[in-house]
Amino acid sequence: MAPRPTLPASSAHEAVREQALLRKTAHARALAQFLPADKSLTLEIGCGHGHFLSAYAQAHPQVYCLGLDLITWRIERANRKKRTAHLDNLCFLKAEAFEFLEALPEGSRLEKIFILFPDPWPKRRHHPRRLLRPQMLDELAKHSDEKTR
Repeated sequence: MAPRPTLPASSAHEAVREQALLRKTAHARALAQFLPADKSLTLEIGCGHGHFLSAYAQAHPQVYCLGLDLITWRIERANRKKRTAHLDNLCFLKAEAFEFLEALPEGSRLEKIFILFPDPWPKRRHHPRRLLRPQMLDELAKHSDEKTR
């Protein structure tokens, strides 16, 4: 069977790529403002309203904590919690996890990773949408070391 021909990218595909690049740049900029260069990071993927990570950051003031979620109002609510508790070691971002991990600078290290309630996506046709798949684990491993939990 002959290989499928590669089609040229449409302007719509180009626009999507440009938007993704802009988001990654914004993620990198936000992280640079929050995290000192020599510090490691505790990451929660799917932080929701920030209950867990706010409590964790309050209990561990020397640890820099970052929470990611896709839903804007959840991030807004989590940031209100952060401001109310005056937690300078905590940051919440609206970001897709895989995209954010790709934007992390090479020297950035994840000290701890929390994924508490990932969406299960049980149907076979939905499996590519699952968070915990080999590509995601490989990307997490790139920013981890042997001490990462």
